[in-house]
This record gives sequence, C-alpha cells and structure tokens, in this order.
Amino acid sequence: MLKKLAAVLRKNKPSYPLNYTIPSLLNYKDQGKNVGNGEILINPYDFYSFLIEDLFLSKKDNNVNYLESISNSKGLTRRTNWHKKSVFYSLMARTFTTWDNDRSGEIDESNLYDLSELGSFVKSIALLPYLKSIGVDVLYFLPLSSYSTYRSKGDLGSSYAVVNFTELDENLKDSLTGNKMTLKEEFKAFVEAAHILEIRIMIDIIPRTNALDSSLILDHPDWFYWINTKDLSKYNPPLIDTIDAQVVPPHAKHMPKVYEHENTKNHLKLFKDNPYSLNPSKWDEVRKLVKGGMNILDAVNQVYKMTVAPAFSDHINDTQPPWYDVTFFRLYLDHPVNAQKYLKKNQPPYILFDTIKSNLHPGLEPNMPLWELLADIIPYYQREFGIDGARIDMGHALPQELIEMIISKAREIDQDFVFVAEELDPSNARKAKKLGYDAIIGNGFWMESRILEGKLHEFIKSAPKLALPAFACGETHDTPRLAGKHNGVNLTNLLTLVNFFIPNTMPFINSGQEFYEVQPMNLGIDATPEDRYHLPESDPFYGKLALFDKYALHYQNDHSLVNHIRKILPVRNKYLSKLNPKKFHMFNVLGPYIGLAFGYTFKSKGEDKLLLVVANTNTSYEEYMEVKLNLKNNKLAPKLKVLFEFDRSDDEANVNDFSLNGNPFFLVGPGEVKIILIG
Repeated sequence: MLKKLAAVLRKNKPSYPLNYTIPSLLNYKDQGKNVGNGEILINPYDFYSFLIEDLFLSKKDNNVNYLESISNSKGLTRRTNWHKKSVFYSLMARTFTTWDNDRSGEIDESNLYDLSELGSFVKSIALLPYLKSIGVDVLYFLPLSSYSTYRSKGDLGSSYAVVNFTELDENLKDSLTGNKMTLKEEFKAFVEAAHILEIRIMIDIIPRTNALDSSLILDHPDWFYWINTKDLSKYNPPLIDTIDAQVVPPHAKHMPKVYEHENTKNHLKLFKDNPYSLNPSKWDEVRKLVKGGMNILDAVNQVYKMTVAPAFSDHINDTQPPWYDVTFFRLYLDHPVNAQKYLKKNQPPYILFDTIKSNLHPGLEPNMPLWELLADIIPYYQREFGIDGARIDMGHALPQELIEMIISKAREIDQDFVFVAEELDPSNARKAKKLGYDAIIGNGFWMESRILEGKLHEFIKSAPKLALPAFACGETHDTPRLAGKHNGVNLTNLLTLVNFFIPNTMPFINSGQEFYEVQPMNLGIDATPEDRYHLPESDPFYGKLALFDKYALHYQNDHSLVNHIRKILPVRNKYLSKLNPKKFHMFNVLGPYIGLAFGYTFKSKGEDKLLLVVANTNTSYEEYMEVKLNLKNNKLAPKLKVLFEFDRSDDEANVNDFSLNGNPFFLVGPGEVKIILIG
C-alpha cells in the first residue's frame, strides 16, 4: 500500500504552487523552506511521496508481510511479552497531525487548496521517524471507528460514541489522495510504514457502549434500552440518599437500598420494550425513512415517539449527568439474577447501576449474537490491518465469559497479541491476569504528580509487586496535563524521564506531553472545569478539548524534553536488561526536601554495580541530595559515572561525588533527573 500511496500522491500533484506548512519539529527542514514560527513550507504531494520512498520503501524487506502483526510476520508462535520492554505513545489520529496548513487562522475541513487540515493516517506517516527517535515502539490509538455526531459534544464529537466498529472514522480520509485510495488502504499504508520501523499498533475498542444512533439499531433494536422521547428531559440516574457513602460502586450490599428507593421505582417506570416488539409492522416505516437518509433515532421518534436511553455512570450517587452521546449494550436478555425479586413481572429492560456492571451482576441468558459480534471486532482489525494489541475500554465491567471470548479469539490469530486492561486499581492486577490480560493501565496518572503526599514514591515502591505491569505515566487523554500544573515544565521533565526506569512498568507518553502541551484532551479524571482554560485567551484552541473539538497540538513549544528523551534513551536501552524488579532498591535521601532515589544492582565482569536514578522532586529550586545506599553486603567500588543529566551552562553546578559517609552526593536542578553508574 505504501508504494501505491506514493504513486497516487505524485499523480495527484497539482500544477500550481502551494503555500502549505507543517511543524518544524518533524525535522524535515531539508525538504522545505523554514518560514519561522516553528514551521516549514512544503509541497505536501512531493513531501509525503519522497518520505515514503526514501524512509520506508527503501527499508522494506519484500519477504516480510507488514500487514500482519510484527510477531506473526516473524513467525512467533509463543508469548514474548514484548510489551514489558516497550515505550507506549498514546494518540488521537484526527488530532495528531491536525495543522493550520494554509495559515488562515482556522482548522479547515476544506481549506484554500480544497485540502482537509484534520489529522490523517497519510500525514501521520511523516511522524513515525520522529516517534522512533524518542523511543516509541508501540502506538496506542484512541478509537478509530466511525462515530456519531448525534447530540455530539464539541465541534467534532467524541470518538468513543462509536456508530460502527468495523468502519474507520471518515474524518481520517486524506484529501491528498482524493478518490484514488480508500480510507482502509490509507490505514494499511500507515500500518505498513509503522511495522517497517518496528513500531507496533494497538487500538482501543469499546464493547460496553455504542453511539445512541448505532448502526446496529436498525437490525437489532432488542440489543438496546428504550424510553419514550417525551421522558428524556427527566431521565437521570436515581439518587439514593439512604446510602451513607457519597459515591459507591454497585456492590451487592448496596443494591437492596437502591431497588427499595422511590427514585429507582420511578426510574424503572421510564423504560419500555423495544419498539419493534411493540409494533413490528411499523418497523418497515423506520427502515424506509433511514434508507431515505434520516437518522435512525429521528426515524424511530417519528414513527414510535421513542428513543434509546442514554448511558450514565455505574457508580451509585455519581453526580455526572447522563452521557447523551452513548448508550449501553443489553448484554443479557434477562435481568440480573439478584435484582429479579425486586422487579415487577413484566419490567422492560432497563439501565441501572447493576445492569451496566454485569461483571458483578450477570444474568442467566447472555445475548450471544451480540457477544459474538463484540468478540470479532479485534480479529477484524487483525485480519485487515495486522494490529499488535488492544485495550478494552471498561473491560472490567464486562462479564468474565465475554472478556474470555474476546481475548481467546484474538489469540487464535496471534499468540503474541497483547491486551491492556482498563484497570485503574493496582490491587485488581491479579484478577486481570487470570482473565488473560498482559498489563493494566494502573493509577500512575493519579499518583505520580502527588509528590508532596508521597504518592510518587509509593507508586514506584509498589510497582515491583504488581501481578501485571502497569503504565508509568503522569497523564493520559482523560486527565489534566502535567505541563498545566504548578512548575509544569519541570514536573513534566521529572516524571517523563523517571518513567523510563520504574520497575515492572511500561513508559507511557501522551501525545503532546513531550513538548509541554498544557491543554487537556478531556476532563474525565481528576480534573476541574478550570483545567480547560490553561491556554491564553488569544490561542485559537482556548477552551477546546481534543476529544470533542478541532484541535492542533502545539508543536512549536519548547523541545527541551524531546532532546532529554533522545539523550536518555541510549542509557535505558543499554541497561534495560538490568531493570530487574528483584534487584530493585528504593533509597532514602538526606536533605530538606522529598528527594527521589532508586536503582538496580547487578554484576558486570564479576564486579558489583548499581544503576542509580536520582531525581529532584523540588520543581522550584535545585537541591543538594545525598543518597543513603544502605545496601546489604555492599561491595560497590567508590567509582561514580554520570550516564545522564541535564545540560547546564554552569559547569560548576555538576557536583557528583561521595560524601564523608561514603554516600553519593549531588547537586540536582529543579525537576532534574540523573542516571549514575556506581561501582
């Protein structure tokens, strides 16, 4: 597909000149003219076709099928745990390469040259060498499927409101190729390019929810929950004021009070049987309207005065309003076993805290046709595009049997396929492992930045004991940005670099983190409404959230961290085999502030060695740090070699020595990380 893409781009090149810019971070200055402001001027048709031919096709091995997973293309038939050594990079495809290419001041879906300025797979190919240069070997894509704009949030809507699992988001179609390539072909070209550089592809699937106007409704109205349209304005999760705790999961002990509450009884009355079952003969009218171009929900409303019930949080007394762009799948054809004694005889299917937390409250009749469809989403992407791994959104709330179906079907195609559980509680890592997962998200995004509370140290200290590796991350697409916090640049430096060395974890970079993006993509976790206003009011993306709006990352920001990462990577790669959780040690730091020091002991040529990570968690001021080693049977030679530290203009500031107590002693800048070899 890469060869076809290059040919199409050359053929589509117009005869007139284009004033088309891209960020200079991509480091392709020799392919364009530097016009200042962190941009270079290019002809996109020449630029992308040349890169494909020069950087990818020239490296392609004609004996390798790059549209298989990397493990399958190598003939691997066993689990290699490649994820444990990988660096993950999270990105949203439509945002990743969005840019005001014609410098009009707007992100246009059809600009001066009739070209879309939204991100695409074609344009993302140019970023692959950059990502490789900062150590990335796994791209974790936020949802790529076609999504709904019905009752959508923001300019574009949420990619989590999936309409059709196996259709790609049409916004990702690149106008540079016109009608000479399909969107599927463009994604295949991207995967091929990534695999040539040994970068694996992981996708996010959402089997628990679907868009309110899902493409599945027309043929399977019984897979969804229904209410009368007139009741939508009073539709809310019932408040249960008889439960003392403010917000709680729907554990069995709470459910009697939920069902006995008057608010729940009124809530249950809102639900109706699916419209087809109420009047099958009218469903043909719905089909006719949809065939004529009407939205499925508008059609059902016109014919039946009914609509799909929106989703809401599965936590009792969560104050979040309903999620008006998505709904839940009806995973069981009956009600939860433990709930049936509270229900009237002919209670229609309903959404409540237990029905949507079916791992805790299953029914007896699985909706098997739906389960089989959900279990075949990942195999579809394996067969068509050769993906290497997946995260299952809200998988912990799905029935165990369904999770096992999803995992086993993918592993039938690729034994080395990696699954990441959306499990934020590290104590549940063992459960996730039993289900077949390879890793968990974990709670690093919440713990790491809470340094003064001791949470960073706690996260690192507990990591070796986890049953599965977790992401080492200070932010995700759902959280505030590190750079938007107090002393954000220094904090981002500190956590991003430390994360390359935490035991039993996988470094995770959220796109934009490496050049200090301050604007969160979403306000889903640990955020306040004010977090969306970190950008200056003059910025065109002030108040915008990439998960819902047109948004371009600020590639022109300071690139210091990018340079730090490139400098620290050779150290990590050289000593990666030494980062053994069983040889891990946390050390006390003597000093006025909460210093951070940890390391790994190993032998080299018969001599004891210590790879030591030292970080100044004071992001405001430099600190003298003395690391109290206290290693049993310490036979370390008093030799110290600095493998990595920040570049400084003041050479005298680089104090690296041993104290009179025989402990290593350093002057460390605010948020600075040092990697030292002792012995």
